[in-house]
Amino acid sequence: MGNNRTNKLVLLKPIETSFILQWHITNKCENRCLHCYIPHNLKNLDDSNKLTLNESKIIMDDLARFGEFFNIATRINFSGGNPLLREDFPDFMEYAKKKNIRTGILGNPFPLTKENLEMLCKNELYRYQISLEGLQNMHDSIRGKGNYELSLEGIKKLSDCGIWVSIMTTILKKNYQEIPALCDLVHSRGAKHFDFARIVPIGEGKQMENEQLTPKEFRNFLFTMYKKYEELALRGARPSFFGKKDPLWNLMYRELGILDPLSKEEGVISGCSIGKNSLCLDVDGTVYPCRRMPEPIGNIRQTSIKDLFLHSQKINEYREFEKIDGCGECDLMSVCRGCRAVAYGNTGNYFSKDPQCWK
Repeated sequence: MGNNRTNKLVLLKPIETSFILQWHITNKCENRCLHCYIPHNLKNLDDSNKLTLNESKIIMDDLARFGEFFNIATRINFSGGNPLLREDFPDFMEYAKKKNIRTGILGNPFPLTKENLEMLCKNELYRYQISLEGLQNMHDSIRGKGNYELSLEGIKKLSDCGIWVSIMTTILKKNYQEIPALCDLVHSRGAKHFDFARIVPIGEGKQMENEQLTPKEFRNFLFTMYKKYEELALRGARPSFFGKKDPLWNLMYRELGILDPLSKEEGVISGCSIGKNSLCLDVDGTVYPCRRMPEPIGNIRQTSIKDLFLHSQKINEYREFEKIDGCGECDLMSVCRGCRAVAYGNTGNYFSKDPQCWK
């Protein structure tokens, strides 16, 4: 690391001390967002092949054993669809708490009824992620009329209950210039974390391939957000507010001279999470390395989490990072590797170059 790093916002994530299971427990959803990775026709199904509550408790037992084996904390981010629409969701939350598994929700800001809020607090939900795609007109054009106001109401309801609110934005050509203003807004409304992810052209998002930023546009956007984060830091925003999920942040840091080259011998430190510290579980038990890269590596009904994570042939192939086009000889491979889901969504090939990488 450079000697001046203490004066900057850059903070590399350490080698992971927790394992995250992103668990889609239902496809049911009130929204029909333009870029959703779940095809809209699947949201009309009754989830007839979904994992039952009893099966799900066995999976949480398995996850707890996985954490004990590796001596690491375990987390579940419940998602969907909208997890609050699954009738037995309170039972999921209660059992996860019993197994000392930390829980988050990646969902819609409704129905946040008094009963639901009490249930979430009782079971110690640590984070609720709400998506906002821009200011009012932009957001509603993507997620539906009236959704913007419901989202702002959701931030307030959750914050008033002491639940950590995280905001996630999907970056598109049509909305990226609004994102700095959105960042200001959600900070003023009490959100504790803000981040963004690039659109992946899968599912409904396949029709929005032309909404992807060029490498130059994305580079300029990251620099703009870096300046916005610096501005908010001077205004008292805590470091935890500044999300830096995208692996290409580290390429920007390199250009700024605040991230020195790292030896490959140091191993994978941060960057794309595939094969590193997470798995994704779908409604029917199918396991993916990432929900935005729908390449199954197995099914939880037949194989344990430990065996899937350690011994799946596909996931071990994905760990051959030196084969990634443009990354194999890059001095940032241990902290970047681009977004493998974006690469896959554009080419069907996990090992292809990240199309927004400007190096």
